[in-house]
Formats: sequence, C-alpha cells, structure tokens
Amino acid sequence: PIAFTFVTSGRLLLQKNLGHITVMLVKMVALLLMSPGNFREALDLVKEAIGRAGYDEKIKIALDVAATNFCIVYAVLCMLFPKIGKRYDLDFQSPQKSGQDFKSAEDMMELYRELCVEYPIVSIEDPFDKEDWEHFKDISSLAICQVSVC
Repeated sequence: PIAFTFVTSGRLLLQKNLGHITVMLVKMVALLLMSPGNFREALDLVKEAIGRAGYDEKIKIALDVAATNFCIVYAVLCMLFPKIGKRYDLDFQSPQKSGQDFKSAEDMMELYRELCVEYPIVSIEDPFDKEDWEHFKDISSLAICQVSVC
C-alpha cells in the first residue's frame, strides 16, 4: 500500500537523519515537528521519502503555514506605512532566537514561489497573516499552487 511504503520510507529517513527530532504518525502520515527555520530540511526529507517509496508523481505536498502565528505587527509602522508594518519571524520558536530572520510579505511570497518550484507543493493554507488580504490576492494571482484561508 502507498501509505505504508511512504510512511516506512519516511520513518527510516527520519531516524537516520534526525533521530533526536520528534516524529509522530497521524492517520498514516508522518509529521515532523521542527522549528520553522528548518522547514527546507523537513521538506527535503519528505521529498526524499516520496522518491524512495517510488511515488514521485503520485504524492504531493500541502502546507498549512499558519503565518498569523509568527506575524509581528509593529503598530506605529502599520499606521504610517501599512506595507512595512508586518514582518514574519521565521525564528519565532527557536531557543537561540537571533531576531535576524524577519521577512516581509513580499519576501514570503517569493519564498513560497521558490518552494513550489523546488518541491511538489500543490496547496498552501494560511500563507499570510489573517488580515493580510492584499497579499492573499497577490499570491493567488501567481497561480503557483492552490491557496486557501482558514
């Protein structure tokens, strides 16, 4: 079965590469709990597991970014310069938080575009702050993948 082959390949890869990281199996899908700063490493492992299982063309990736959770709003800047006021803190869960990994909505849009080219991503849920309708509209117009707001 596809799910068994994929999950088995994924679990073996995770144990080999990231034995110290928490791995959960939920409804036969492997979830990797990592800091947002390590998302490329997680996506690389998922992509490799898909390939090793032999399902490159059959399994696609959907992301639930939940960007509202790491959107930092600078109140004064938002009032004066609405486009500058919001930043996305990609280091928000890191214990060694440097405060240096902030992205604008435009930077995030470019990041999503790169990820959709590099990985078999077909859907991105909540890529921006829940109030950031302008950028939801902009990313939807790029047609790089399905975008949803929940």
